[in-house]
Amino acid sequence: MYDVPGATGVLSVAEAFVKRTEIGAAKTGLMIWKDEYPEGLKKFGFGRKIGNGTVYGEAVGILRPAKHIDPVTFSRLGLGRGLAVTGLQLASAYATLANGGKTASPHLVEKTVSINGCETLFRGEPPVQVVSESSAKFVSSLMKDAMMAAAKEFSVDFSGVEIAGMIAEAPIPEKGKYSKTDFN
Repeated sequence: MYDVPGATGVLSVAEAFVKRTEIGAAKTGLMIWKDEYPEGLKKFGFGRKIGNGTVYGEAVGILRPAKHIDPVTFSRLGLGRGLAVTGLQLASAYATLANGGKTASPHLVEKTVSINGCETLFRGEPPVQVVSESSAKFVSSLMKDAMMAAAKEFSVDFSGVEIAGMIAEAPIPEKGKYSKTDFN
């Protein structure tokens, strides 16, 4: 595991988040997921279809069975590794945080109308509080800080835009090894 320059010494969770330190993310992942796997991830919509039948071809993603998870895998979950999620699941998880910790049921179709005028409404699942409002607010503030730090680092101007998210780098595989200089 490599870490970013300047991420040395004891860092708070907020500092580790903003600096995008792999070691901080791994330690946080280990603390969070060792007691919450896989139920905690499923609450956010990972490992299941969440489009309520309105998204053709929606996949469930991949969550490994709990019996196959060890401390190293838990640490990798903090880095977004060791599972596979869909774009819709990730967007829904971000929406849940932005919604004060309550799920926001995604759907692409509100209703269908048959040729004879019969309507079928697609209602989303009712919102469920999956994390406390204060936890959601804290994580959202970390995500805002992380994007502002990234904006400075990459000379991006977010003036007038409220933005929250994460930025990550992945080394490009070359001839069976990861590049030390080329990243996505």
